[in-house]
Formats: sequence, C-alpha cells, structure tokens
Amino acid sequence: MPQVSWVRWIAVVAGFALLVGCDRKPSPPTAEGAHVSAVAGASAGSATQAATSAPAEPPSSPGIIVFDKSATGYPSARYAHAMTYDSKRGVVVMMGGYDAQDKRNVSTLEWDGAKWTHVSKDGPIPREQHAMAFDVARGVTVLFGGYGTGKPHDPPASEYETGVKSETWTWDGKAWSLRTSKGPQARYWHAMVYDAPRESVLMFGGRIHIDDALDDRTGVRRPVQLGDTWTWDGERWTKRNVSGPKARWGHAMAYDSKRGVVVLFGGIAEKSLSNPDPSNSINDQVFGDTWTWDGENWTQRASPPAKWRYERNEWVQIGESGPPPRAFHSMVYDEERGTVILYGGYNGRGGSDTYGLRGWGGWLFEDAWEWDGEQWKPLMTTGIGPVRHHQMVYDAARKALVAFGGLTRDDTVLGDTLTGTAPAGKPVRGSK
Repeated sequence: MPQVSWVRWIAVVAGFALLVGCDRKPSPPTAEGAHVSAVAGASAGSATQAATSAPAEPPSSPGIIVFDKSATGYPSARYAHAMTYDSKRGVVVMMGGYDAQDKRNVSTLEWDGAKWTHVSKDGPIPREQHAMAFDVARGVTVLFGGYGTGKPHDPPASEYETGVKSETWTWDGKAWSLRTSKGPQARYWHAMVYDAPRESVLMFGGRIHIDDALDDRTGVRRPVQLGDTWTWDGERWTKRNVSGPKARWGHAMAYDSKRGVVVLFGGIAEKSLSNPDPSNSINDQVFGDTWTWDGENWTQRASPPAKWRYERNEWVQIGESGPPPRAFHSMVYDEERGTVILYGGYNGRGGSDTYGLRGWGGWLFEDAWEWDGEQWKPLMTTGIGPVRHHQMVYDAARKALVAFGGLTRDDTVLGDTLTGTAPAGKPVRGSK
C-alpha cells in the first residue's frame, strides 16, 4: 500500500475515535460532590459494620404509598403519643399524647379499620413521648416511660406525679396493669419494638430529664441522651451489655420479619452540655445511620453511594444513599412489600429542600423510604404532608399503614386518621 494511504487511514481512525469520545457519557459525579446523607455514630467493641454496594441503575419500581383520610374530628388532635398494632385482636392501640391545648392525654383508644373507640381512661397517668410495643408471645401491649402530667420541669414527688416515668404497664384489651417500676432508668423519646424470634420487647436509647443529668455531688451535668439496650420477657427487664448505636433520642425502630432483625434509623443527641433545651437544636447532632439487632449484637449497615441516571446530556441524581439524617420520624414493617417503611421527621437544622420544608428551626420531611435489608430506596407518597412527632403502624388485618397525629411546620397539631397502601409505582426522580 502507498505511504499516503497509510497516513490517510490513520487520520480516519483518529477522527472516528475523537467523535466517539465526544459522544461518550461523562462519569457520574462522585459521592463527595453529591448531596448524600452522612452516616453518623459508628461504635467500637462488638458492634460490626456491614458494607453494601449500590446497583448501577435505580430501582425499576420503588413504588408509591397512597394515603386516604379515613377519619377526622375524633379522637382529638395530638402529637408525641404512642401507637402499636394488637395482632391478637386485630386493632390499633393508641394512648396518651399532647393536644392542641397543651394538655397531656390519658385516653386509650382502639382503631378497628373503620372507627376509633375510647376503651379506657384508667391506668397510666396522662403522658407524652412514651413508647409502646405489642408483645405477641403474651398477647398484651407493653408501655414504658414517657413524660407525665403537670408542669414540664417539676421533679416528681412520686411515681404517679409529674416527671419522667420508669413504669412498665401492660394492656390486655380490657384493663391496664402496672407490672413494675424497676429496671431501665426513667426516660422519654425512646423506641420499643417486639423482637419475634427472641419473644421479647426490645428498647433502645431515650432522653432523661435535665435535672436527672445533674450530679448533686460534683455539680457536673452528664449528657441527657441514653445509649443502653434492654429486653422485656414479660416478667422483668434485662440490660444487654453490648455496644452499638451512639446514645440518642427521637430515633425509630421496626422489626423486619422477613430477615428476623430489628432495624433502627436516625435520632438526635446534644453535642454541648450548655444546651439542655431540646427545642433549641443548634448544638445537636442528628443521625442518619442504619443499624440492625439480631438478638445478640448491633450491626451498623453502611449506606450505598448515591444513584444517578444520564439523560439530556447530563447526570441526574435519582436517589440519595439513604434517608437524610432526622429524628421524630416513624418506621413500620410492611408485610405486603416485605420492607421497612420510613416516613417524615425533622432534622434540627437547614438542608436540601428536596424532601422537606423549613420549620421548627430545621427541616420537616415529607419523604418516604423503604429498607429491603441491603439498601434504602425512595418512595413516592400522596395524601400526606410534612410531619413530625406522629405515629404510624402496620395494620396486618387490613394490610394497610395507619398514621395519626403529629405536628406540621407551623406547629399545627394534626388529628386526622390516614390509611395507606403501597401499590407498584414509577421510579422516583430526585434532585441534581
């Protein structure tokens, strides 16, 4: 072949390669350049960390939760109440809370899928920020702790007067029974859930009263957040000497029956001992970590990288590595989807408005996520807005989520009963 032909051939090949290179997709942004939620609070000791990897493409059908207003006007609007699902009788149980008139509620109510019924005003004193879980093995609802009736910062003269509580109560559908006042330290804003394989109720964390954090001997104030793990076997509480999530309050837990573990996400803790006011969270640390409990140990689950899609000559982020850090959210296990669903909450400071609205000194979220045992995936929602201090449970008899109460960004107290189902939907598009 003549020499000029070789030169021409080389030039053609080089030109083609240049054209291909110009049309090639750029690499997606790195995690450092994306708005990715931080994983906080890894602990040493027996706690382990499980690494996960993200798929190259977003989930094909993350789904949508459709909420409908099933009841309004009764019961009274409230927040910081407690709810759980009684699988023995097929009803949702709700107790206590703080109402729009700044009063703590004493009522116990039950939801049968059509209406709420007031079933008791006896038993635990009016309270808020307590926790409940249904003990399947013994067929009763278990209640622990909370903030009792009266002025917010009056120290209690007895267990039945104002203050942070340490009693354990059970509800059998007919009456409340005080089981014990011994065991875990008095607390509020803790989380409890039934752990089926171990036939026990699991409790983690919470907040103690500011007065209880002051050492009378030294005058030094200890942190108000707790990081202890307890289990209730129907007779007594047992403290589990394990390491795991950092001390916190306002977190949420749910039992994942498909994988046989308890899932914990989020929460808040004070960074500075000079900031005891929970409504002033400038110095607070808000968590965005995910942990699982297998009955013996806590394991931190690492969030995968952000997920991206290339369209119209640019990369578009279609999901975060997981829910942004938050507290005062709700989490339930959806038996139909086989995933843990998280909704709402508050992050205590500014942040991306992709998932929430500014309010209460921080961001109030209106996003939903589901945990499939490996990663968080975003969900779409309709019929529900940004909310914190609400409650949501899974009604297995009717295969639906039931949400009640909470606070909006302007501190409006909600009193609507919402029921939600999660049929298949379209992928969720997030922000760049």
